[in-house]
Amino acid sequence: MKPRHLFVLAAMLMFATTAACSSAPSTSAIQTAIAQTQTPAAVKPILTPSTSPSPAPTPKPKVSCPDSEVKTYLKELDLLLEEFDDTTKVAESTSRIGLAPVMANMQSQKRSIRRLVAPDCAKYLTDLVVVAVETHIDAFLSFMSQQSDTSVSRKITAAKKVRTTVDEQVETFRKNPIAAYESASLSAESLVLDFEQTGSANVS
Repeated sequence: MKPRHLFVLAAMLMFATTAACSSAPSTSAIQTAIAQTQTPAAVKPILTPSTSPSPAPTPKPKVSCPDSEVKTYLKELDLLLEEFDDTTKVAESTSRIGLAPVMANMQSQKRSIRRLVAPDCAKYLTDLVVVAVETHIDAFLSFMSQQSDTSVSRKITAAKKVRTTVDEQVETFRKNPIAAYESASLSAESLVLDFEQTGSANVS
């Protein structure tokens, strides 16, 4: 082969190699292309549990509580409860057959307590006292209706428990009527429920 032909062939090989190298993508170009085709993973938000503050207890409405009315109310309440306690002692020593008139007196005394004029701050207390009186009446009615001794005994015990709780409420009110009213959480309904549960538990 002539030198001229060798020179031309070498030139053509060099051109082909250069073209091939220039057309092949570089490593960085390949990586860029791959990155562009990939969809980034969705970032999940971190959920934190809501910690809503507990609602504050609703304050009780402002009510009238004049000292003079409170003193009059407590004086009359004490007298009515004293009369009821005396009647209860009579009932405890009375036979079934003679208990009817005594029970009539107890019912009358309960109505007097319910009608007692009370300042607004003491109305809740009247409701509690009425329940305490009613539980004693209920216990003696059980005795009159000839329920079992166990049943009557449990109801009398439950009635005394209610009365003790109510007496504590009365004394708390006596010391500071407004504070007692604002902090009172005991209801007549809860007293009745407690009496029913205690008075009927395990009764044969």
